[in-house]
Parts: sequence; structure tokens; C-alpha cells
Amino acid sequence: MTAKELLTARIDGDLKRAAAAKAAEQGETVTDVLVRALTVYIQGVAPAPAQAVYTPPSAVHAPAGSPGSPPGRVPFRSPEPCPHPKARVHKNFCGNCGTHVG
Repeated sequence: MTAKELLTARIDGDLKRAAAAKAAEQGETVTDVLVRALTVYIQGVAPAPAQAVYTPPSAVHAPAGSPGSPPGRVPFRSPEPCPHPKARVHKNFCGNCGTHVG
């Protein structure tokens, strides 16, 4: 077994809180749940069908960047090259396209 490594992931806040609450009810951590899910994913075993599918609130809006989408919502990757505007760069990541610019 190899040494454990830190993983950073961006997940919807409501999904994270719901997962943490359910994991706590079962005496687990979110890390335990994620490790189990990744193991199943790698092994190619289909998980049991879920009773309900979680739909984050943001999924009910129009796609990012289209008319009707909430203000300030931009596509994660734009089809044209991004100029990485200085005002949108935070901690060496461009808020427009999500790429590392450091």
C-alpha cells in the first residue's frame, strides 16, 4: 500500500454537508465514503442503484454563460482563449477559465 496523499476537490456545498451528515450517522467520515466510491469506480463494479438522485440547486438553472443563467455564472472552460483578467485571478487560478496562471 502506498502512502496517503492529500486530495482537494470542489464539490457543491449542499452535497458535501449532506454527505457529511449521512456519513456521521453511519459512523464514517466523508473521506471513507470517497475512498469507497473511488475503489468501486476503479474496479468497474456498478454501485447499487440509488433511491433518489441528488440534484444540486445550481443544476436547475440555464447553462453557465447562456441567457437566463444567474448573473456572475461563467462557463468553466470557454471555447476561445482566455486573457486571464487580473481582477479574476485568485491564488494563481483564473476565475474565468479555471486554469493555473502562476
